[in-house]
Amino acid sequence: MGLGARKHGLTLVAGSVQRPRRQQSLCRCCSGRMGPRLLSNQVARITSKMPVCRAVGMETSRKETSQRPLLSEEDCRKLTPLHAGNIYENPALPMIKTANDLAVGLKTNLEDGIVSSSEDERRNKYGANSVAKPEPPSFFKLILDALNEFTVLTLIGAGGVSLVLELWLAAKEGRDANVIESVSILAAVVVVVLVSAGNNWQKERQFRALEEVQSKSVVRAIRDGVEISLPVERVVVGDLLMLETGDILCADGVLVRGFNIRVDESHLTGESDEVSKEQCSSQALYSGSKLLSGVGFMLVTSVGSNSQSGMIADMISGENNGSQMALNLLDEETVLQKRLAAYASTIGIFGVAAAVTTTLIMSGKFTLDTFILGESTWHIDYLEQYLEFFITGVTILVVAIPEGLPLAVTISLAYSVMRMLDDNNLVRHLSAAETMGTATVICTDKTGTLTQNIMAITKVWLSGKEFMLTDIEQGEAGLATHASENHLSEFNTDIRHLLTEAIALNSTAKILKDSDGNITKSGNRTELALLGILPFLGSPMVFSMDYKKAQKDEYEAFVVGQQPFTSDRKRMASVVLMKYKDGSSKFRLYVKGAAEVILAKCTQALHYNGTMMPLDEEAKEGILESMHGDGRRLLCVAYKDLDVDVPDDEVAMCKFTESPRTLFQPEEVDDFEHSLTAIFIAGISDPLRPEVRSAIESCKKGGISVRMFTGDNQVTAASIATDCGILTDDDLGPNAVLPSEEFIKRIKNSQDEVDRESFLENWRDIRVLARCSPSDKYTIVESLKRFTDEIVAVTGDGTNDAPALRIANVGFAMNDGTQIAKEAADIILVDNNFASTVSAALWGRNVYSNISKFLQFQLTVNLVALITAAGGAIASAESPLTTVQMLWVNLIMDSLASLALATGYPDTSLLEQKPYKKDHNFVDINGPLPKHILGQAAFQLMVMAWLLGPGPDVLGIDRHIVGSGASVHHTLVFNSFVMMQLFNQLNSRQIEDSRSILENIQNETLFQYVLGCELIFQFIIIQYGGQVFSTVPLSPAEWSISLGFGAMSLLLREVIRRISPKD
Repeated sequence: MGLGARKHGLTLVAGSVQRPRRQQSLCRCCSGRMGPRLLSNQVARITSKMPVCRAVGMETSRKETSQRPLLSEEDCRKLTPLHAGNIYENPALPMIKTANDLAVGLKTNLEDGIVSSSEDERRNKYGANSVAKPEPPSFFKLILDALNEFTVLTLIGAGGVSLVLELWLAAKEGRDANVIESVSILAAVVVVVLVSAGNNWQKERQFRALEEVQSKSVVRAIRDGVEISLPVERVVVGDLLMLETGDILCADGVLVRGFNIRVDESHLTGESDEVSKEQCSSQALYSGSKLLSGVGFMLVTSVGSNSQSGMIADMISGENNGSQMALNLLDEETVLQKRLAAYASTIGIFGVAAAVTTTLIMSGKFTLDTFILGESTWHIDYLEQYLEFFITGVTILVVAIPEGLPLAVTISLAYSVMRMLDDNNLVRHLSAAETMGTATVICTDKTGTLTQNIMAITKVWLSGKEFMLTDIEQGEAGLATHASENHLSEFNTDIRHLLTEAIALNSTAKILKDSDGNITKSGNRTELALLGILPFLGSPMVFSMDYKKAQKDEYEAFVVGQQPFTSDRKRMASVVLMKYKDGSSKFRLYVKGAAEVILAKCTQALHYNGTMMPLDEEAKEGILESMHGDGRRLLCVAYKDLDVDVPDDEVAMCKFTESPRTLFQPEEVDDFEHSLTAIFIAGISDPLRPEVRSAIESCKKGGISVRMFTGDNQVTAASIATDCGILTDDDLGPNAVLPSEEFIKRIKNSQDEVDRESFLENWRDIRVLARCSPSDKYTIVESLKRFTDEIVAVTGDGTNDAPALRIANVGFAMNDGTQIAKEAADIILVDNNFASTVSAALWGRNVYSNISKFLQFQLTVNLVALITAAGGAIASAESPLTTVQMLWVNLIMDSLASLALATGYPDTSLLEQKPYKKDHNFVDINGPLPKHILGQAAFQLMVMAWLLGPGPDVLGIDRHIVGSGASVHHTLVFNSFVMMQLFNQLNSRQIEDSRSILENIQNETLFQYVLGCELIFQFIIIQYGGQVFSTVPLSPAEWSISLGFGAMSLLLREVIRRISPKD
């Protein structure tokens, strides 16, 4: 028989019920829609309404509400000004004296929420729950940003002056103007600027798409009397939202009921103190506030731009004039970007020196030959020659400055964070993607991260009897679909009723079944596992939909005080008022939590025959030892009848048709938690994720140490750690598994400060910390960062985990975690899976790998281009590479190569290497990069020297004559130079000497596409570039020469990779 209650087609899944005769009539809200009838003799309708503020009085029906005028938008803003006290005493709104008045004014219902069909009407009247975001920079704005570069502006100026000067001289001398070179320079600059702007525009789109994913959060709301998951942007004024610890409020509103509500409003007030909220005195809640503790319900009064946070956001948006994105990951400069920008600056210094020296030498040599030795007189025509020298110098500067280095980092990070999302890593901070490449320690949670978070009760201790629930099956909602009813039915009715009440009334989770039999659930999975066995206890109790009230033939029960579960307390407690039909009443405390924590507060246990049996330490240890095993998590349920004095009028005001009042504050509930009576211990199993063991093995191979920080006890934690490979035979020392409290005690000195030597000594052996509190986690992570060189990644899901997530080098929040935890984290694990942290480490290492590839290519082409252009210009008074040609080379070096090399897909072999150091030196003399850069550069310079020297004579082609324009000779030099770069681009795919350059190339379609486009464009430039690129078509034989020189770089790599850097 199933206990439950039905409302609007929903049934509370609990157990068997028999309707109390005095409650046969239907509630006013339901009559007319369902008809005044009992749904069955097993499942009855609950007549009560959900709890509301004590000031509510009698509930208002939909009909009454519809006859009142809606509050205006301005009225709603007046409800929740900053530092509001009791909103029902607001002189600006004399018509609002109770929560019921407020519900009437908003045409909503304090139990059922709004009618879904009114959503659009409310949005039109009160606005949408979104703040106008500043417009992203337009493509034109990005073009202006790209133009705002010194070298680009200099080239534009020089090209423009050259064009004007040539037009003026041609007009003066009566000849046709030769503007091809000037126009070509300006056109090349346009192409470079457009490509740069296009890259930035694409990155903007990628990051905006990522931000859209980040902003897609949902809240729990009541509409039409049914709990639903509602996207934040759909929340409207009048919505009834459910609140729980860890939420970040999405709108302004009024607390209409709740327990122990404490919020952080520092984002608005600047005050860091917690603020308590009560439905009878301080009800105003503000968007952006963090719910630090408690559970409750909020009636939304202002959304979007009308909320306190929204008004501030609008002011900020106005100041920015829409020119910047409110949140843009591109604005964040990472450590790697800064380091490569420093590389670029250092190289740029040499580039400036080379450009200035080349310009001065060319100008000086021309002056010497023309005016001193040639004794020519000055003519305005000579100005154009000096301008060409200046343009050559600026072009050398453009080629020499490797501005592609920071660009490559940004592109690699942009590519990585988008692909990481496919691997269930939602990156919130750009730097986290690269930092994971250096991670050396991962401190992970257990539940839901290493395990599947599918809670099932597999073993039970009930009133002195212990048995396995071997035939429980888990349905999709995590409910038991059948159980060992023979075992459960052995217990007398009073014990089963007591356990039913102890579980249901001391819970924040809910399980609902609609009229079609569809099951929905909400709340903590551990609580859901407990609720799942209630149908098999067969108690004839009727519960309200929020599990805060219950009815039985003999009495009514109300939750009148509650202390929610926290990671520090490891337990939850509720005080229940029991009002009997004979007019008497009593109070009872129900407590549940970690078995050893609850048992430590118990002095006796309820025997299955109804008597009490004493519990000494030996008995407690025996129970725990017997229940442990197979990684089970133990949860204990206990109770205590209280002897407290409460005024009769307070008790009388608690009625089943109204809200149960809060008669005891959380601190008072704490004081009752002693001398308890144990009823029930559940052994809850949570299967290990199948992929976790291999993921941890990958971490160990890759030099990443995995430590488990869990709230479970030592036995459970050690069992899971052994199963997943964190704890091996080599780790089974006395200090491998410790209670967190013991570890903290060992590492702190007499001044309660962490001692460096003690920490290092104890950290070395630890693998598992049991009963680890969030504050302990923070202390350990902070000490790791302070006393070691470890790069620490931490996983967490709770509000109290936020400090540790924030201080870690990389904080991973569970997608099922609280909003506060997600806000503090760098990366959100969309699938709550430990294997995804390993994927993040792989992508982080791939960023470093891709940058190394690009650096190897960029520095080689930089060195060769600089020496070739500068050396050739000095030697022959004309650079063998023209300005337009060098701009094309610069385009290959920066934008195209960064796309090709910085977006490589990660190779899993990266996880077999040690993590990159946080101060990784890319050009370490002992690494592979320097030898490949210097070896390839030396080869290319020898080829260029040969082509500019004896090459023409050997090849049988005419040597280039200075000032004669395009020639086969210089076209061959240019083509050979580019071919060597393109083949070296292929070389740069692999930075490890042990790998083939073609390995996994089939997976890198973008690389193939870019390289193919570069080859096609180069062919077009050579064969059809003509005067624009100063080229002449080459014959197949001459193309073979260029391709041959390029291919030789592939053979050279095979030689270089066999040379040890130490040789």
